[in-house]
Amino acid sequence: MHFWRVENLKSELASRPMTDREVLPYFVVNAVLTSLSFAFPSSEFNLWDLLSTSWSIGLAVFGTIYLFHQNGGLTGTQFPQRFVAIGWVVGLRWCAWIIPLYFLCVITEIFAGETNVLEFLLDAMTETLLVHRIGFHIRDVALRTTASAAQAQPT
Repeated sequence: MHFWRVENLKSELASRPMTDREVLPYFVVNAVLTSLSFAFPSSEFNLWDLLSTSWSIGLAVFGTIYLFHQNGGLTGTQFPQRFVAIGWVVGLRWCAWIIPLYFLCVITEIFAGETNVLEFLLDAMTETLLVHRIGFHIRDVALRTTASAAQAQPT
């Protein structure tokens, strides 16, 4: 994994495409940094905020690895493409039901004031469900690809 010297990375990318395994650390780091960008509340930071942040970071790491394995692991193909494309569509569908749910929680004042156990549990469950659903669809595509390849093989 490259951290600073972009020229070395560019040379490697120009000579050959990265394998899905080589791309995986970049996805994990991006997922963690994205999680951190949403982790800090505007109000006072409490225990539930710490637990929520920890859950999100852990899910970013282990969820990305889980998705990689759902794609077939080391023998899988097109992980970055599937992750981004399926993640986008499932993420939009997720927003269609999570935004009204959170709106309902706000207007009923379940989320009034500091972060509480209910907010932590709802966040953890919905984030985990999102990763699970993305994994379900990635796995389905991986299995279809494997089945198509097996049918295309002459016997």
